[in-house]
Amino acid sequence: MLRSVSIIIIIIIMNPYLPTQLAPHTFLPSFLPSFLPSFFPPQVGKEICFVLLGAMKLYPMNAKLQAQALLVMGWACYGHPSAGHYAEEQGAKTLIEAAKNRFPEVTQVHCNATWAGANIWPRDGEAPKQIHQQMENHKKVLAVQY
Repeated sequence: MLRSVSIIIIIIIMNPYLPTQLAPHTFLPSFLPSFLPSFFPPQVGKEICFVLLGAMKLYPMNAKLQAQALLVMGWACYGHPSAGHYAEEQGAKTLIEAAKNRFPEVTQVHCNATWAGANIWPRDGEAPKQIHQQMENHKKVLAVQY
């Protein structure tokens, strides 16, 4: 399983046609975030983080790889606190800070570092499950008002 996940991640990272900034509010269809937190099991997110953190350690001077790895790591930890804890245990914070310091003028690295950090360490009330619940509650309030 780990080997197939590694191959898929490498294909995603090295794809020149993949946008380097992928934010859920600008790129995904509106129906997709509702089922993304359960899209894959948390163990797969841990395996993805393992591969990505290894690639970030192995190629520290490759800005494109750093940016893409941070992007995919953010998606791997999206809605999976256990994957976020695993990434933190493996030293994600130091790697993210090192990438930001190494490439101060590369906006993709900084944007994707923010995305990864927001999903590895979500603040109270900002986990995907909580945000989707707030959106559903807001829809119900609007339905009552109108």
